[in-house]
Amino acid sequence: MPHGYNNQRGVSRLDYIITVFTKDELSQKVKRMLTSSGIRVYMTCRSRAEVIRSVSELDGGILITGFKLADATADMIYDDLPEGFSMLVLATVAQSNIITNSNIFVQKLPVTAVELASSVNILLKNRYNDIKKQKAERKSAEKKIIESAKLLLMERNLMTEDRAHRFIQKKSMDTGMTMVDTAKMILG
Repeated sequence: MPHGYNNQRGVSRLDYIITVFTKDELSQKVKRMLTSSGIRVYMTCRSRAEVIRSVSELDGGILITGFKLADATADMIYDDLPEGFSMLVLATVAQSNIITNSNIFVQKLPVTAVELASSVNILLKNRYNDIKKQKAERKSAEKKIIESAKLLLMERNLMTEDRAHRFIQKKSMDTGMTMVDTAKMILG
């Protein structure tokens, strides 16, 4: 499992850690806490509008914010996040009771660097597992499509399963398409 922060291939979709606080001092404090634990902050934002602009170019990550910004609450920001993003809200006990969205991870204040890093690592692990699950589901769906195309070739052209498989393979190599796309084309 990738620890995720300093991978040599560049920043992966797990690595986009974004802090969102109206006050620069809070952003810097959270950033220092994370950095001291080996977690790199990709970007800092100060408002909901800035978050919306910034995350639209990314394909996932973790947003760390306080309960409320000048232009939005954490709940409102979460509703604007595209799929692939998790949210960690640093909130007092009273504020945490107001957050009703079960998809928002809440870390109660005050928080130590170790607690913050632990929360981020949990979210990273969850994201990693979600991506792994999505890949497995996609792979299973792709296998079903290829199997359906093979069955069709076997029925229509009286091919063996092995010959149907080789046919799909050869067509995909000849056309530069993936086997799944070739199978979809065969299925019509």
